Amino acid sequence: GAFLKRDTQLVGQVQSRYLLQVPFYVSGIFLVRLISALKATHVLMWGTMISVVLNVTLNYLFIKWMGVAGIALSTAAVYLISFLYLSIMAARLVNLNTRDCAAMSTGQGS
Repeated sequence: GAFLKRDTQLVGQVQSRYLLQVPFYVSGIFLVRLISALKATHVLMWGTMISVVLNVTLNYLFIKWMGVAGIALSTAAVYLISFLYLSIMAARLVNLNTRDCAAMSTGQGS
């Protein structure tokens, strides 16, 4: 009996904000696997460091702005930014590897 109507509304707000992270989280998993397969784990290390700093900062800002639902929105924002970073870095790595392979096939590689 301690769970009131306002508690239900708050849980709904939190869950709806957490739902925003799903596409970025799932897509990020594929990008992490791609970057790992390209043996560029340093990119993942930097991405993790960026995410940690962002998570702490955005949690602090969003909780002041929205209360506990702000933590969920902060998490979604961190996954979005992480996804963007990983997308940019994966595109660069694939482009570099494509150029290296092309250079090797024409005999210009080392």
